[in-house]
Amino acid sequence: MSNVDAWQDMATIANCLADAKRTKLLSALSEGHLTANQIAAVMQLQPSAVSYQLRVLTEAGMVLRRRGESDTREIYYRLNHRAIERFTAGIAAHILCPTSESLPDAVLFVCRGNSARSQMAEAWTRHLSDNVIFVMSAGIEPSDVHPLTQAVMAEVNVDITKHKAKRVTEIPEIPDLVISVCDVTRDEVSRHFGGIQHRHWSIPDPVPSGDIADFRMARDVINAYVQRMIVRWNSANDVLAG
Repeated sequence: MSNVDAWQDMATIANCLADAKRTKLLSALSEGHLTANQIAAVMQLQPSAVSYQLRVLTEAGMVLRRRGESDTREIYYRLNHRAIERFTAGIAAHILCPTSESLPDAVLFVCRGNSARSQMAEAWTRHLSDNVIFVMSAGIEPSDVHPLTQAVMAEVNVDITKHKAKRVTEIPEIPDLVISVCDVTRDEVSRHFGGIQHRHWSIPDPVPSGDIADFRMARDVINAYVQRMIVRWNSANDVLAG
């Protein structure tokens, strides 16, 4: 199947899942094979409404039908597990974890002050990759590592008490991937690291509020981004930490 066909199939199924009645109908079928009348009773819908939804799902390939053995006038509906598995696998492969890429030699996370977000990203990447990846962080206008940055990382057993804020001009190695985690520094990255692969994560700055809840939110959002990124990096070499 070509990439175009795969995307089209995923779009067709996604359109089906966008309707609450159809997702509820699929849930009902997960319990077993049902007739249209049985589905109507479970969903408390008119048979005509169920027939329409079943026709859409059948045409999309998500539901299969067969005639009953004792009464051939009865038609039983069931989930097409293969189509659903292809859809979920396609989402995982093309959206959540796109095609794997080679492991970078050095990664640099950049934010304005190197006091919170970039420090968290550095720590998470080192922790989740079991130190396989050479990772650094720096700031355009570095300050000190915020005490709440250290505190919320300690809550998840990641020690960054020895981390120091650094200026981008102080990093010891030229990275081959730069990730800005601050909207303010997104454009600055191009000026400092022109020609180097650049990604941007728009993470709200927890420092202005000084609220530990905002630091925890930034920590958890960055954790999710880092985990997805590590999955893309040479998973054959067991980079992903469970």
